[in-house]
Amino acid sequence: MSGADFLVLPTSPIDALAISHDITDVERTSRGWDVLANTGAFNVTGHPALSIPINTPGLPVGAMLVARHNHDEELLDFARWASEGAAPSTEG
Repeated sequence: MSGADFLVLPTSPIDALAISHDITDVERTSRGWDVLANTGAFNVTGHPALSIPINTPGLPVGAMLVARHNHDEELLDFARWASEGAAPSTEG
């Protein structure tokens, strides 16, 4: 993450899945893991990350925000700014 304060990426790399009663439990589980593909790397690396809803018509969309290690407070400020429109705190 050198050179960037935050990463912004889709929480899920695929569109929301349609409800289907005609798939096996194995396929349902596999599809469920596909939805989580963008979040797993940050669980392993320990980077602070969170997801915020994006107001869009139609299907739900989330933006995942990721910060450098030990920059949890800055991430929360950025998430607040991104979701409410308030400027991030510059106090240090």
